[in-house]
Amino acid sequence: MALGGQLEDRRYKPGTHFVVRSSMGQDHSIQIRRILDKAAWEVSVGEAPRKKHIVEGRWLPNRILYEGRINGQHFALQVEKRGLWYRIWHRGTQIDLIVLSARLAQLQSLMPEKVVSSDQRHITAPMPGLLTYLGVRAGDQVRKGAVLAKIEAMKMENALFAERDCVVESILAMEGEIVSVDQAIIVLE
Repeated sequence: MALGGQLEDRRYKPGTHFVVRSSMGQDHSIQIRRILDKAAWEVSVGEAPRKKHIVEGRWLPNRILYEGRINGQHFALQVEKRGLWYRIWHRGTQIDLIVLSARLAQLQSLMPEKVVSSDQRHITAPMPGLLTYLGVRAGDQVRKGAVLAKIEAMKMENALFAERDCVVESILAMEGEIVSVDQAIIVLE
């Protein structure tokens, strides 16, 4: 696939080594080499000894259906772009994948995983910012969907909503205060 509008001396040169990571956390090292005389790619999977496959066919990122040949065998799969991820369906099976450069995969593996709290009592700041609005006080009864607070970050206002009917136990931050990511703002009963 060619990218238009590039400066001659600054053309994008994609790499040849990638890591395909599934949503289940499995990594697959791949190496890609274009076969110049036809619309085909030699794809090597895994570590030495690598399994080599010849993939023929053209796919554009805005197309849902991808048909082609792998080692001479016809295949068809459905591809849906979901942010940086791809959701792929093939023969009734679905998988989510992301394609990373080898270096990016290495760096991403060093990032700590964010632990999602199961604590439903605390309303926390989803990002650092300015607490611009507190819509409740201790003792207030709130309904599911009510706006509890608003945080401004990078000129954007983010509303925090009640996920269930509840009573406000206490307020841990004040309007006008700078809050950090995951800082508790409101405690619910």
